[in-house]
Amino acid sequence: MQADLADSGQSAAAIATAVPEGAPPGPCHGPRFRSPQHEAIYTVLRSATELRDALSRTLAPFDLTPEQYNILRILRGAGPRGAAVCQIRERMTTRVPAMTRLLDKMAAKGLISRERESLDRRQVNCSLTCHGSSVLAQLDSRMDDADVSVMARLTECEVTQLIGLLTKARGAWETRDACPAEDKSAASADLDGAGA
Repeated sequence: MQADLADSGQSAAAIATAVPEGAPPGPCHGPRFRSPQHEAIYTVLRSATELRDALSRTLAPFDLTPEQYNILRILRGAGPRGAAVCQIRERMTTRVPAMTRLLDKMAAKGLISRERESLDRRQVNCSLTCHGSSVLAQLDSRMDDADVSVMARLTECEVTQLIGLLTKARGAWETRDACPAEDKSAASADLDGAGA
C-alpha cells in the first residue's frame, strides 16, 4: 500500500478506488475493489474523511481545528505540569509536520502558554491556560453529542468491536516519532488518560 502511494503520487482515496484494467469483479466485493482488503482500506479512508468533517463542523464556532482540539485535550490530561512538544506530538491522533506553527497560533489565541525548561533550554513545555480550559469545558457536551451522533447506527457492542478491529489492524503498520528515551517515562506519566 505504501509503495503504491509513493510510486504513483496519487492520493490514498484514488488508489483505493482504482481497479486494474481488465480485472474481473470479485464475487463478494463488487467491481470497484480488487479484494476485501482493498474495500476495507477505502472504507476506512472514506469514513475518516466524513468523521473529520463532522468534527470540524462542531469545532467551527470556536475557531478551532481538529488538531488544535486534540492538543487542548492532551494538555488537559497532562495536568498543571503541562507537556513537552515531543510528548504532545507522540499523542496526536494525526501527524502535524508544522507543530511549532500550530502551537504559535494557539498561543496567539490565548489557549496555551509555553515556557522553556530551565535545565534544557532546547525543550519547550506547553500548558493549558484558563481560557483554553474554559473553551474545552464549553466543548465537552457538544463533542459528547457529536460522538453519539456519528455512531448512532451502531450498537454499543458494535462500537466495541469496531474499536478492537481498527486497533488490531493499525498495530501492523502504525509508527510514531518517539520521544528521547529519557523523556518516555515522563510522557507516560503526564499524558495518561489524555486522548483525542
